[in-house]
Amino acid sequence: MAESNLASKIENLGPSSCNTVEEVVMILYEFGLNKVNEEQIAEVISKMVTNQQVNPANDVQLQTIGSGRPQASLEQGLDAGKATNCNWNPALFVTGVKEVGREINWVQVVTHFDNPHFFVGDSASLKNLMAAVKAMGITRETFPFTFLLGKWENVRGQLSWLDEMVRVRDGSVLSVADYNLVNTADSKLFDEGVIAKPEIRTWKCLDFVVFLLGTYTSSPPKIMEIVKNMFNLAVKNCPDVLFYTLLHVDSGLNSQLKDVLVQNLALMFIDNPNALAILQWAYNFKAPQFQPLIMSYLGEYFMCDELDTNRIQRILDVLQSLGHKVRLVTSVLFQYHD
Repeated sequence: MAESNLASKIENLGPSSCNTVEEVVMILYEFGLNKVNEEQIAEVISKMVTNQQVNPANDVQLQTIGSGRPQASLEQGLDAGKATNCNWNPALFVTGVKEVGREINWVQVVTHFDNPHFFVGDSASLKNLMAAVKAMGITRETFPFTFLLGKWENVRGQLSWLDEMVRVRDGSVLSVADYNLVNTADSKLFDEGVIAKPEIRTWKCLDFVVFLLGTYTSSPPKIMEIVKNMFNLAVKNCPDVLFYTLLHVDSGLNSQLKDVLVQNLALMFIDNPNALAILQWAYNFKAPQFQPLIMSYLGEYFMCDELDTNRIQRILDVLQSLGHKVRLVTSVLFQYHD
């Protein structure tokens, strides 16, 4: 995408030039309203989000699942940047564009975030980006999720947005959890109170999981590492939900899918309350290729410590839930164990 003069102009003027709607309007008139379009607006917002600076004096800590990073509160307004003249305010910029009466397709603006300048570096950046999206008037119903999970040129920027989204714990903030969940009768396997949490419900989004698998298998090592870390969040916090969603993937048991399934099996076998019900469902009602995978892992789990009575009891419980006779435990385990 060609360099936007509007983005360069605002960048050179600095954050203090956009502290009020009136200042934004003045800049737009000086630049020329007839030259303001969706692509230029997207580039301005992209640079504002990418260059967002956290103000330690006003930063509010928010603990997030699977991350030790300090997180700015998503409920906090944008007053910190305005008060200190050190931060960009993309939501205020959007308001200024609306003020001049320019006809703008705001959904199209979002689709132009696929540009070299776009990167969401932390929760403060996500907070400002989503505030801008809200200021555009885009809702859960109109947000272009298919674009967000589609093919981008700037894959690193795309994953940076998704990576911050999967950490969101505030249900009022738009996230992947609002899009195309796996809805089947088997959803009753999960406690409604737990699955309602956005950081858990996200991993019931089949399109999102399929997107991550596809990105992992077709990307360079640095991108693969980002995707792997995103999967690790789910493996750590909701292995049963991720395992359930993976079982709905129609692409066959490729190596990446198998690796993630085995990671989930490892945690589910320990003490996950949904493990037996989900394994029984997967073993008896899903595609047959999952049966040897489950039994092979049982064998590996058994061989790790054959004298651990708690481990043996767990295996017996699983075998019973899968419909195997307990007296056949040894032959069943070693039949599938290499």
